[in-house]
Amino acid sequence: MAINKPAASPKISTRQRLLDLAIAELDTNGPTNFDLDGLLARSKISKGSLYHHFGNKDGFIVAAELHLLVANYDQGNRLFRLVVESASDKREFSTAIELMVQTATNSQSVELRRRRIRALALAQHKPVLAQEFKKSQVEGSNYLAETMQIAVDKGWLRKDINVRAFSYWQQGMFFGHKLLDISGEDDLNEDWNAIALFALKSFLNDN
Repeated sequence: MAINKPAASPKISTRQRLLDLAIAELDTNGPTNFDLDGLLARSKISKGSLYHHFGNKDGFIVAAELHLLVANYDQGNRLFRLVVESASDKREFSTAIELMVQTATNSQSVELRRRRIRALALAQHKPVLAQEFKKSQVEGSNYLAETMQIAVDKGWLRKDINVRAFSYWQQGMFFGHKLLDISGEDDLNEDWNAIALFALKSFLNDN
Protein backbone atom coordinates (compact mmCIF):
# COMPACT_ATOMS: atom_id res chain seq x y z
CA MET A 1 0.00 0.00 0.00
CA ALA A 2 1.48 3.30 -1.06
CA ILE A 3 1.90 5.95 1.59
CA ASN A 4 1.06 9.46 0.50
CA LYS A 5 3.70 11.87 1.68
CA PRO A 6 2.53 15.29 2.78
CA ALA A 7 3.16 17.97 0.18
CA ALA A 8 6.36 19.86 0.80
CA SER A 9 5.93 23.47 1.84
CA PRO A 10 7.06 25.90 -0.86
CA LYS A 11 10.58 27.05 -0.18
CA ILE A 12 10.82 30.68 0.85
CA SER A 13 13.67 32.54 -0.82
CA THR A 14 16.35 34.21 1.28
CA ARG A 15 15.22 37.57 -0.05
CA GLN A 16 11.63 36.95 1.01
CA ARG A 17 12.72 35.69 4.44
CA LEU A 18 14.74 38.84 4.96
CA LEU A 19 11.82 41.03 3.89
CA ASP A 20 9.44 39.25 6.28
CA LEU A 21 11.92 39.68 9.14
CA ALA A 22 12.49 43.33 8.27
CA ILE A 23 8.76 44.07 8.28
CA ALA A 24 8.45 42.51 11.74
CA GLU A 25 11.45 44.54 12.93
CA LEU A 26 9.96 47.75 11.53
CA ASP A 27 6.70 47.06 13.31
CA THR A 28 8.59 46.56 16.58
CA ASN A 29 11.32 49.21 16.50
CA GLY A 30 10.70 51.40 13.47
CA PRO A 31 13.41 52.50 11.02
CA THR A 32 15.33 54.60 13.60
CA ASN A 33 15.96 51.75 16.07
CA PHE A 34 16.11 49.01 13.45
CA ASP A 35 18.29 46.22 14.92
CA LEU A 36 20.00 44.78 11.87
CA ASP A 37 22.61 42.73 13.76
CA GLY A 38 19.93 41.19 15.98
CA LEU A 39 17.79 40.34 12.97
CA LEU A 40 20.69 38.61 11.22
CA ALA A 41 21.66 36.71 14.35
CA ARG A 42 18.12 35.38 14.81
CA SER A 43 17.75 34.43 11.17
CA LYS A 44 21.26 32.98 10.80
CA ILE A 45 21.56 34.82 7.48
CA SER A 46 24.90 36.45 6.74
CA LYS A 47 25.35 40.18 6.31
CA GLY A 48 26.97 39.43 2.96
CA SER A 49 23.78 37.76 1.77
CA LEU A 50 21.74 40.77 2.88
CA TYR A 51 24.07 43.15 1.05
CA HIS A 52 23.86 40.96 -2.03
CA HIS A 53 20.09 41.37 -2.16
CA PHE A 54 19.65 44.94 -0.87
CA GLY A 55 22.98 46.77 -1.10
CA ASN A 56 23.07 48.09 2.46
CA LYS A 57 20.96 48.62 5.58
CA ASP A 58 19.07 51.61 4.15
CA GLY A 59 18.28 49.72 0.97
CA PHE A 60 17.04 46.82 3.06
CA ILE A 61 14.71 49.01 5.13
CA VAL A 62 13.33 50.81 2.07
CA ALA A 63 12.73 47.51 0.27
CA ALA A 64 10.85 46.16 3.30
CA GLU A 65 8.70 49.26 3.61
CA LEU A 66 7.96 49.19 -0.11
CA HIS A 67 7.05 45.50 0.10
CA LEU A 68 4.65 46.22 2.96
CA LEU A 69 3.14 49.22 1.19
CA VAL A 70 2.48 47.22 -1.97
CA ALA A 71 0.85 44.43 0.05
CA ASN A 72 -1.46 46.89 1.83
CA TYR A 73 -2.17 48.78 -1.40
CA ASP A 74 -3.11 45.56 -3.17
CA GLN A 75 -5.28 44.44 -0.26
CA GLY A 76 -7.18 47.74 -0.25
CA ASN A 77 -7.63 47.59 -4.01
CA ARG A 78 -8.95 44.02 -3.90
CA LEU A 79 -11.36 44.87 -1.09
CA PHE A 80 -12.76 47.85 -2.99
CA ARG A 81 -13.12 45.68 -6.14
CA LEU A 82 -15.06 43.10 -4.13
CA VAL A 83 -17.39 45.79 -2.75
CA VAL A 84 -18.02 47.25 -6.21
CA GLU A 85 -18.64 43.84 -7.76
CA SER A 86 -21.05 42.79 -5.02
CA ALA A 87 -22.98 46.09 -4.81
CA SER A 88 -26.48 45.73 -6.24
CA ASP A 89 -27.24 49.38 -6.95
CA LYS A 90 -25.81 52.91 -6.98
CA ARG A 91 -26.84 53.47 -3.37
CA GLU A 92 -24.62 50.60 -2.19
CA PHE A 93 -21.78 51.89 -4.37
CA SER A 94 -22.20 55.37 -2.87
CA THR A 95 -22.07 53.82 0.61
CA ALA A 96 -18.78 52.12 -0.33
CA ILE A 97 -17.34 55.50 -1.33
CA GLU A 98 -18.45 56.99 1.98
CA LEU A 99 -16.70 54.18 3.87
CA MET A 100 -13.54 54.67 1.82
CA VAL A 101 -13.48 58.37 2.71
CA GLN A 102 -14.12 57.73 6.40
CA THR A 103 -11.19 55.31 6.67
CA ALA A 104 -8.81 57.93 5.23
CA THR A 105 -8.49 59.56 8.64
CA ASN A 106 -8.00 56.46 10.80
CA SER A 107 -4.63 55.66 12.38
CA GLN A 108 -3.82 52.86 9.93
CA SER A 109 -4.29 55.16 6.93
CA VAL A 110 -2.15 57.85 8.57
CA GLU A 111 0.65 55.33 9.11
CA LEU A 112 0.43 54.00 5.56
CA ARG A 113 0.74 57.53 4.16
CA ARG A 114 3.77 58.16 6.36
CA ARG A 115 5.45 54.98 5.17
CA ARG A 116 4.58 55.66 1.55
CA ILE A 117 6.15 59.10 1.60
CA ARG A 118 9.29 57.79 3.31
CA ALA A 119 9.64 54.90 0.85
CA LEU A 120 8.99 57.17 -2.12
CA ALA A 121 11.60 59.70 -0.98
CA LEU A 122 14.30 57.10 -0.29
CA ALA A 123 13.57 55.06 -3.40
CA GLN A 124 14.36 58.07 -5.61
CA HIS A 125 18.04 57.57 -4.75
CA LYS A 126 17.95 53.83 -5.55
CA PRO A 127 17.11 53.14 -9.21
CA VAL A 128 16.08 49.51 -8.67
CA LEU A 129 13.66 50.41 -5.90
CA ALA A 130 12.40 53.39 -7.88
CA GLN A 131 11.52 51.01 -10.71
CA GLU A 132 9.73 48.67 -8.28
CA PHE A 133 7.80 51.62 -6.86
CA LYS A 134 6.83 52.77 -10.35
CA LYS A 135 5.75 49.26 -11.37
CA SER A 136 3.55 48.78 -8.30
CA GLN A 137 2.03 52.25 -8.74
CA VAL A 138 1.13 51.67 -12.39
CA GLU A 139 -0.27 48.19 -11.72
CA GLY A 140 -2.28 49.37 -8.72
CA SER A 141 -3.64 52.39 -10.59
CA ASN A 142 -4.67 50.28 -13.56
CA TYR A 143 -6.41 47.82 -11.24
CA LEU A 144 -8.30 50.67 -9.56
CA ALA A 145 -9.22 52.06 -12.99
CA GLU A 146 -10.62 48.66 -13.98
CA THR A 147 -12.70 48.67 -10.79
CA MET A 148 -14.04 52.11 -11.65
CA GLN A 149 -14.84 50.87 -15.16
CA ILE A 150 -17.05 48.20 -13.59
CA ALA A 151 -18.96 51.02 -11.84
CA VAL A 152 -19.22 52.89 -15.17
CA ASP A 153 -20.53 49.78 -16.94
CA LYS A 154 -23.13 49.31 -14.19
CA GLY A 155 -24.29 52.88 -14.75
CA TRP A 156 -23.12 54.26 -11.39
CA LEU A 157 -20.28 56.47 -12.58
CA ARG A 158 -20.40 58.99 -15.40
CA LYS A 159 -19.31 57.60 -18.76
CA ASP A 160 -17.51 60.78 -19.80
CA ILE A 161 -14.60 60.34 -17.35
CA ASN A 162 -11.27 58.71 -18.13
CA VAL A 163 -11.14 56.03 -15.44
CA ARG A 164 -7.33 55.81 -15.52
CA ALA A 165 -6.95 59.54 -14.94
CA PHE A 166 -9.72 59.33 -12.32
CA SER A 167 -7.86 56.60 -10.42
CA TYR A 168 -4.74 58.81 -10.16
CA TRP A 169 -6.80 61.82 -9.10
CA GLN A 170 -8.55 59.79 -6.42
CA GLN A 171 -5.27 58.43 -5.04
CA GLY A 172 -3.73 61.89 -5.14
CA MET A 173 -6.57 63.30 -3.09
CA PHE A 174 -6.12 60.70 -0.34
CA PHE A 175 -2.33 60.92 -0.52
CA GLY A 176 -2.58 64.68 -0.13
CA HIS A 177 -4.24 64.17 3.24
CA LYS A 178 -0.66 63.80 4.50
CA LEU A 179 -0.47 67.60 4.67
CA LEU A 180 -3.29 67.57 7.19
CA ASP A 181 -1.60 64.68 9.05
CA ILE A 182 1.55 66.76 9.38
CA SER A 183 -0.31 69.87 10.53
CA GLY A 184 -1.86 68.06 13.46
CA GLU A 185 -5.11 69.97 12.93
CA ASP A 186 -7.30 66.94 13.52
CA ASP A 187 -10.33 69.15 14.03
CA LEU A 188 -10.38 69.59 10.24
CA ASN A 189 -10.69 65.87 9.48
CA GLU A 190 -14.48 65.87 9.50
CA ASP A 191 -14.66 68.81 7.09
CA TRP A 192 -11.97 67.23 4.90
CA ASN A 193 -14.10 64.08 4.72
CA ALA A 194 -17.15 66.11 3.72
CA ILE A 195 -15.26 67.90 0.94
CA ALA A 196 -13.67 64.67 -0.35
CA LEU A 197 -17.04 62.94 -0.38
CA PHE A 198 -18.66 65.86 -2.20
CA ALA A 199 -15.90 65.75 -4.84
CA LEU A 200 -16.13 61.99 -5.35
CA LYS A 201 -19.92 61.95 -5.52
CA SER A 202 -19.84 64.58 -8.25
CA PHE A 203 -18.66 61.77 -10.55
CA LEU A 204 -21.73 59.62 -9.85
CA ASN A 205 -24.14 59.16 -12.71
CA ASP A 206 -27.24 61.33 -12.23
CA ASN A 207 -29.51 58.71 -13.74
